[in-house]
Amino acid sequence: IWFNGIFSVFSSIAQLGLFDTYLFIMAGNSNTAVGWAESISGLSQIVLAGPAGILTDTCSRSKILNWCVLLAIVAVGTSIAGVGLDNFPIIYASLFVFGAYSAIQNTASFALYSDSIPQGSRAKWLSRVSIVNQIGYGAGPFLSLFLFAYFGNEWKLSVLHVVLIIGFIGMVPANMFLVNLKDAQHEDGGAEASGAYCNLRYARVVPWLICTLDV
Repeated sequence: IWFNGIFSVFSSIAQLGLFDTYLFIMAGNSNTAVGWAESISGLSQIVLAGPAGILTDTCSRSKILNWCVLLAIVAVGTSIAGVGLDNFPIIYASLFVFGAYSAIQNTASFALYSDSIPQGSRAKWLSRVSIVNQIGYGAGPFLSLFLFAYFGNEWKLSVLHVVLIIGFIGMVPANMFLVNLKDAQHEDGGAEASGAYCNLRYARVVPWLICTLDV
């Protein structure tokens, strides 16, 4: 829940409206760059949605999330470089990495979160994480207004650089909440209680449902 709350705030600063505006201005008031950016990010998620589900279903979900932390650092570093240099190829590469990160992280984290909820409490805890996400994605743009006003309040690349980079940097500490998580353990025992699998009924269906949502 902490990860979702913090990450949603900073990702909404760095990857939503202001980022599209930045691309639009950098491309000379052209929507083509914005379209390519959305396409690259979306296509990478579609391509990796299936493999992410298979990986989550067959490997330790906590280990996958540890890998995602490293992938997030690469994505953030590439994004900062692309924005700082106003370089479209680097930006597009960062969007592809972020798309891959989103496909894998969303699947593994939501599956692990679902596994960890005690039976009978699923609706309550899924509602809570959904509310936290919605608050974060609403708070991010609100916070970006203050950042934008503080750093110049003009639609200039130099101002957009600062606000976007703050958003990207904030994603890194959010991902630290994914480190050293433990796979859900259940009392049933048996081969599937090792952490790489889960004995909750229908648990293996969860990653595939999440992949379908990504597609």
